Amino acid sequence: MVGTRDTLKKIIDRMTEAELEELVMWIAEKQGSVAQLVNTYEMLSSPVKFFESFPEARDVVYVDGGCDGNGTEHARGYGSYKIGADRVMRLKLPEAHTNNEAEYWSLIHALAELDRRNLYGAEIRMDSSLVVNQVNRSWKVKDPRMRSLCDQAQAGLADAAATLVWIRRDEIESVLGH
Repeated sequence: MVGTRDTLKKIIDRMTEAELEELVMWIAEKQGSVAQLVNTYEMLSSPVKFFESFPEARDVVYVDGGCDGNGTEHARGYGSYKIGADRVMRLKLPEAHTNNEAEYWSLIHALAELDRRNLYGAEIRMDSSLVVNQVNRSWKVKDPRMRSLCDQAQAGLADAAATLVWIRRDEIESVLGH
């Protein structure tokens, strides 16, 4: 909980007084009164809870990765991500030698960009059930290489107060174009 409070503090510290006033008024409007706003302290103490309560305030991020020559010594990893209405960012991933590694590295790059822009509370969507379930701790990570990548992704996800969800392949293709 301390990490999420620190993240929320970072968000608030970067807001101008006018932005903060606008946020308070928006929350008060959603809650019905300022008195009810006081009762939302628990929600405000966690950016994840805040964005669950106000999903329209979230950025949606699409992430995908793949590998030509999957698993061979000549493998070439690639990936892409799209944050909100931004253009699709294409990645060359020389460190990725398998499709799963490329999926992880694409997620790690997207999380780094969220951090660089100070964006919090995003909903990240991927079609890799392996990555989504390992990062969300639903599945075990057996491969030592994947353990390291999973740890990096989990840390980035926590820092960004983001959530990671699985979507169908056709949804990824419609947004990222591959």
